[in-house]
Amino acid sequence: MAQKVNIELLKKAILEVNPRVRTMNFTAQTDLFEEGILDSYSVIQLVNTFEERFGIVFDYGDLKAAYFRNLMSLMGILTTKYKVEEGKNLPGTGKKKAAKNAGAAKKAKKKT
Repeated sequence: MAQKVNIELLKKAILEVNPRVRTMNFTAQTDLFEEGILDSYSVIQLVNTFEERFGIVFDYGDLKAAYFRNLMSLMGILTTKYKVEEGKNLPGTGKKKAAKNAGAAKKAKKKT
């Protein structure tokens, strides 16, 4: 059975694929590229992790920075396009924010 996605699980996945990140001291809105938390190599590793954990096949066309910019945009693409079920989140990271960021990710996609 595939896991449910939440902010903490996304943080842990990032820590697994990028050993340079030594702490989970980043928020759901932190720019993961700007802060050096993600790079092109770790994005590919993260996609592989998502495919294994959530039982999905990631579209090549979805390898856009807008979807990996922060944890909320990742939640948005995983829950809207790939229909990964959202699990329990920490306070302040609920479905409304994920839906809002999914909308922002769609707008960013239209611009690219």
